[in-house]
Order: sequence, then structure tokens, then C-alpha cells
Amino acid sequence: MLHRILEPELMDEQDEVLEYDRMDHCEINQLFVTDYLQYASKNKRCRQAASLEILDLGTGTALIPQVLIAQERRCHVTAVDKGPNMIAYARKRLDKKGISHRINAQVEDSCDLSWEANRFDAIISNSLIHHVPEPIHCFREAVRVLRPGGLLFFRDLFRPDNKAKIEQLVKRHAANETAVQQQFLRQSLEAALTLEEVEQMLQSVPALKTELAQTSDRHWTLIGNLSENLC
Repeated sequence: MLHRILEPELMDEQDEVLEYDRMDHCEINQLFVTDYLQYASKNKRCRQAASLEILDLGTGTALIPQVLIAQERRCHVTAVDKGPNMIAYARKRLDKKGISHRINAQVEDSCDLSWEANRFDAIISNSLIHHVPEPIHCFREAVRVLRPGGLLFFRDLFRPDNKAKIEQLVKRHAANETAVQQQFLRQSLEAALTLEEVEQMLQSVPALKTELAQTSDRHWTLIGNLSENLC
């Protein structure tokens, strides 16, 4: 088995931000939103709320929140990232599109959030966990700020067994991308967790009832429902 090789936690240099934003995320982002909405429709709090406060952790340039608000009219999204340049780029786009009243982009550390407990109805995250050296802190913070009965929906890469499989995935999914973008994917796969590592971490957050599964040739998806009986 390959050992985890951490990549820089913060992708925030100007050229990195632009390179990240140029990548074709459309299909992946739409699938993420479609899958999230499917589970939100089964969650009592998300289904019945007149308005929804959603937190997007590791939002990057806030691409997923833009897809989400177009399909869920009740929601307001707080989109956070640790990178100031990522958030600055996101804010410019949101202002230009006139949707900053529905998506609030701000700088936050997902492992040390500034909000009080029980703040959000749902928490989503796509491809954040592999950037975080100690992801358990991110899971615990997400549970802390999630309202009882709320929904957690995380998706990320998982680490393959060997380098040959990593190269197969890079060739399959990034063959038409730039060398820099191919290297992003390669490093991300090396930094990702295995499903077993995620499962082990989740054992320390028993208030969260979870379903964890491999959902593509390179992704895992976590669906968590927070107990409504919390004090």
C-alpha cells in the first residue's frame, strides 16, 4: 500500500488559483450537486426548512455554490476557503454575476471555524479532505457547527494501492489537461485517504450517523446525519 504523501495544504498562489479555475469542473460539480440534493430531499431538516443555511468547506473559487443556488432556491451558501486569493477571485465573480447576496465567500480555516455551535442546516465539501494534514479536525468542526438533524455531504479522492493505478487515473481523467493540471491530480491522489482511514476517523464522531462508500473509480462519498437528540 502507498503511504500518504501530503501536498501543500494551501493552493493560493495567483497562478495556482487561475490554473485551478481553468480546469473543467462542470460535470463533476453538477454531479456533486445532483447527488447532494438527492440526499437533502431525504433529510427532514433540509426537506422542511423554509430557508437553508449551507456551509461549503474548501470552496476554492466557489464554483459548486453557484450550481447549487441555481437548483435550490431556498438556500444561502457560506462558501469558505483558507486561501485569501481563492476567496478574492470568488468574490469578484459573485459580484459580477450579482449573486453575492446568496453566496457569502469568506476566508476560514475548515479545521478551526469561527462560528458558534449548531449554525448550519447542511455542510458540504468537495475535494477538501486530501488537502488537510489532520482531517479529523475538519470532521469534528463540521459536526460542531451542524444543527441537530442536519446533513453532512462530503466527497473526495481516495488513495490507490500503487503508483501504477495513480498513473492510470491521471491518463484516464487528465489526458487532455496541461502538465500542471495532471500533476495536481497526481499529487492529490497521493495525498488522499483510503476508505479505511476515513472510517477510522469517523469512529471518534459517534453523534454522526454515516454512510461511506466508493462512488467512482477515484472518489468516496460520505453522507452524515447528525442526531436530533443532542443537547
